[in-house]
Amino acid sequence: IISARVNLNQMPDAPIEITASAIGKEKLVVCEPTSIEGEASVSDMIKALASKVDLKFVNVDVKSVHSNPYYEGNAIEQIQKIAADHNIIADIDFGTVTIYTGKSPIDSVVPFISPENGLIGYPIFYDIGINFRCIYSPSIKLARKIKLETSLPHASGDWIVQYGT
Repeated sequence: IISARVNLNQMPDAPIEITASAIGKEKLVVCEPTSIEGEASVSDMIKALASKVDLKFVNVDVKSVHSNPYYEGNAIEQIQKIAADHNIIADIDFGTVTIYTGKSPIDSVVPFISPENGLIGYPIFYDIGINFRCIYSPSIKLARKIKLETSLPHASGDWIVQYGT
């Protein structure tokens, strides 16, 4: 658990909001630096680091290469640095590292969200997409496509999840 707080904005039903990390023990594993002469596949580097801390690995659409890479830190820090350097996402969730560009969905699962299926209130439009609140569903994941249905004009349709809290 990283933090916990009570949200009093929803009185009298004040929920506790918990922020947690699923990669605590993996961050404790000491890892030697990654140093490769010549070109190296970003996917191969992250896959090797994931295996050092017993995490499964999925590459959705990353094809980047890196010349003469050198990364220090534990395996998780190295994975995060590699992802940041190559403008990709490395999602570490339930024992799996999934890397992707965010341009295509990670799989064919498409959760349906509507007022009758967990949508809370109305979506809010932003310059980069749409934001909505819903009841928790484990089927809603980063980079997964969702189908949103709402009475708000232009909000219904298919969206790719880019961020979630």
